[in-house]
Amino acid sequence: MKKILSAVLISVVSSLTAFAQLRPASRYLDIGIDADFGFSQNTFGITEVLVEHLEVDLTEMADAMTDEGLVFAFGTEEKFFVNINTGDDKNKGFGFYLDVNGTGRFTTGKGLFDFLGHGNADGKISTALSAQSEMFIETGATIKTKIGKFGWTFKPAYYIPVYYLPYTKMSMDVSTEDAGYTLRAYGTAEYSVHSNFDLRKAFDEDFKYVGTSALMSALKDDAPAILSGGGISFGAECEYQLFNTLCVAAYTEVPIIAGRLKYETAGSATVEATLGTVLDCVGTDESLEKSWSKDLNLGETETSTYKVRTPFRLGVEAAWRPFGSWCTFRPLLGIAARNPWGDDFSKEESIFFEYELRAEMAVLYFMKFNFASLYRNEIFSQHFGFGLNFRLFELGVDFATCGADFAKTWSISGLEAKAGIRFGF
Repeated sequence: MKKILSAVLISVVSSLTAFAQLRPASRYLDIGIDADFGFSQNTFGITEVLVEHLEVDLTEMADAMTDEGLVFAFGTEEKFFVNINTGDDKNKGFGFYLDVNGTGRFTTGKGLFDFLGHGNADGKISTALSAQSEMFIETGATIKTKIGKFGWTFKPAYYIPVYYLPYTKMSMDVSTEDAGYTLRAYGTAEYSVHSNFDLRKAFDEDFKYVGTSALMSALKDDAPAILSGGGISFGAECEYQLFNTLCVAAYTEVPIIAGRLKYETAGSATVEATLGTVLDCVGTDESLEKSWSKDLNLGETETSTYKVRTPFRLGVEAAWRPFGSWCTFRPLLGIAARNPWGDDFSKEESIFFEYELRAEMAVLYFMKFNFASLYRNEIFSQHFGFGLNFRLFELGVDFATCGADFAKTWSISGLEAKAGIRFGF
């Protein structure tokens, strides 16, 4: 009994005396690499498809969808960093990083699924597809210091936009023929892709990739313009130890000077599909009448001075350690804006909220676990991570189920994987 009371007392005392630094460093020199990739959609979950008897209720599917309809999104990030931490608590220091990140989001509109689920008296509907994508290369410095009771982190950065597809809509008309037995869809759109290399050198007229050597040649030819066409952003975070076990912080990332994209490639896309009646094929040897065609024209490439910025972010976060340094709860709530002050910026399409609820635990010091539910870059995800920390060497992996809406993350409508390695002393 005395041993139990002693253990409880030690745990309470350690929790009351633990310094609630937001992200305490474990090494004086920290060198690391992270790689992350994920994709998601909001309609079909693996747990719903991998069943013995698959049933598709089009009416239920249509009612459950948002105005965006079917949503497909992806995100990727690769990062290399070096940090030097000083001070008694390693709460001061500096470092630098190199980061490559990209996102994309594509939607079909709800009209098509409303038509399939509920029909239409006129036999015709119109819906809108949309697409948006971007990629940046960013390099910058991190500077940590303490001023009075506040801990500060500053992140000046130079970023280079690789390509940018502004938010683009495609109109699609859907109609029925042969007394409603044949479904036909036709869509067309004009688009412009802005890039820092000539797309015509890496893709043919049908937008087919012609090879890595052609891409590297294009990047080599345009290297001076790419390096000089970057922008400047500034990030800052201010943290305050509210209690011994609780640290709160406010953060922001502001793209001050826009990056410039040298080329603009205009093109057009046309999609046409035909689907015969499914009922005529049930229980028979007849095959379903269907056809699909697309015409993706890359078009002409012209020089351009299109300006684009990295996302603006503003929010608050905290680190709470009620049981000691071995267990940390991290809530985050923020707002983000894609390409702020850009030509394609709109309140409806460019601004979105972000949140994160994360729990981190260390067992026997060298084993780490983390669980998180978050919404970043308009993707919901549920994370589980595991890491091994041997002081001089640390390895971590993170897996997540993703979805374009919260409910679909539990039926595994998307996946994300992240791996990281760190070493130092």
